[in-house]
Amino acid sequence: MRATILKRIIAFFLDLLFCWGVLFYLWNSDFIQGIYHGYGLLFSQFEGLAGTVNGVDFISSLLTFWTIFIFVKLIVTFFFGLSLGALACGLSSPADLLKKRIQGSARVFLEFVLSPFLIFDMNLLFGKRTLKEKLTKTQIVNGQGTGTWIIALCFLLFIPLSFSLFFKSQSYSHMMKRSVFQTVSNEKITVENSKKVLTPFRNDFFRLESSYVSGQDFVLPSIYIKRTIDGKKKMAPQVYFIDGKNTGYSLLRRNYDLNLIKILKGALKGNPLFGLYYPHISKAFSDPTLYSSQSFVQKSNDSHLFSNELRHEIKEILSSSLNLYSYGPMELLSFVGPFPFGHHNLHTEVKKIFPNGNQELYDFVKIGDHEFLRKSIFASHPDGESEILKSFFFPIDTNNGSVYEWTFYPEKKASSSELMAKRDQFFSRYLINSKWWFDYSPPPRQVNNFFKFDPFSAADLIFKEDLDVFTTRKMEEFLYSHYFQSIKTLLSENNEKKIFRVQQALLELIYFMKIKNQKENKQYSAQFVEMFNYLFLHLKNKNLKFFGVS
Repeated sequence: MRATILKRIIAFFLDLLFCWGVLFYLWNSDFIQGIYHGYGLLFSQFEGLAGTVNGVDFISSLLTFWTIFIFVKLIVTFFFGLSLGALACGLSSPADLLKKRIQGSARVFLEFVLSPFLIFDMNLLFGKRTLKEKLTKTQIVNGQGTGTWIIALCFLLFIPLSFSLFFKSQSYSHMMKRSVFQTVSNEKITVENSKKVLTPFRNDFFRLESSYVSGQDFVLPSIYIKRTIDGKKKMAPQVYFIDGKNTGYSLLRRNYDLNLIKILKGALKGNPLFGLYYPHISKAFSDPTLYSSQSFVQKSNDSHLFSNELRHEIKEILSSSLNLYSYGPMELLSFVGPFPFGHHNLHTEVKKIFPNGNQELYDFVKIGDHEFLRKSIFASHPDGESEILKSFFFPIDTNNGSVYEWTFYPEKKASSSELMAKRDQFFSRYLINSKWWFDYSPPPRQVNNFFKFDPFSAADLIFKEDLDVFTTRKMEEFLYSHYFQSIKTLLSENNEKKIFRVQQALLELIYFMKIKNQKENKQYSAQFVEMFNYLFLHLKNKNLKFFGVS
């Protein structure tokens, strides 16, 4: 008896399900990515498609899926005579063992061209063989028995569950669940410092303007050598925060700039329904220049170039991508849809931004007037006896953001909860009140004879090569005085670890100034560099008399 249309349709969808599972495991393989990029190169040459938001990606994803569908079905048919979907529905081919495998494979090969055009399958409505069956001299009929198709059906139904269970057994067990993502409000600094005077500060390199209560930490401007994305070495400002209560010290850095829209574009790959789920992100892909940084004079009351709808979708897709391997099958379909391959790509891209640690925690945090994705990791302390905490964060509501790094080194071994408390305390003290200059450039500084330096402005201006001589000398005076007073206080406390950190910061600054002075236009006075050398030597030798410590 010839197979009914209903059974053929069910078999077709079961084969699609099987292909879906295969693609999830093998999407990043060279073979599948080669097919995807090959289609992309082909269709990108069509002006009508290349000019659309995601036309090339849509066609490439769809054809990649169809190609792998036929390829997988071809292999299975060669070994079993029919596809797994057909076996699961109790179908069979009446030919002998070898013939049904060879002719069945030829029939599947013709499906690649003929199946998208349903007119060639219209014969099924009249109880006759399809064109593919006629050309290959095969036929598909109802089979006998139930053993084979029950095994195949169980295997097929396991596919959507297996990929979730597989990744749950990996290193993602410490990742925060979607519902546990936190949002930190701006109220913390008000609660902690409600009766204290806040000192405003501004640092254009860090692209922020904020305020803090002075005297809680020793805040020391310095530099560090970092590697850029292209592998080159570059010097950049950093700020030391040596805790006044002897619990440790922390460092704040801005690592590199981030093009968020470019990263989000990875979620297009392999998801032909992307535009349906994320229409505002798809629209942003069409012209990212609309979100380029503007002059401060163009700033309106709303400090964001991204619309509220776009920001909501970005947060949603980042959350679902990072939690991709924590979802069960039904959650996956609800949050991600039937094509998780794009979310898998985005998950991989975001993981590249952040380094790995012994334990990883993600959250969304509201810092001043922008919202950030933050990853906190626990890593081994250089002394090998304890752990340190690193927090990396970047804004999710702008295309002009940067990746920041905050690291805390405890004075003695501390628990995870104690390290996290130090993180929250730092963000509350220095960053939660921030105004960030991402979508708009900061207004010009009023640098003149009456300019008041602070550790944050010094860390910023020390890198500027266009300062006039008078301002540079004033900055030199401030840096020397600030370090001198900090050292004097620390020597009176006689804390060896704190003194060592100041020595480290001094060495970094001295090295930086010597490099700058190797140029024809020497930026810093020889007297200033020499005085800093004296500071370091007297500190190293603990010359209390030099610092006026009795």
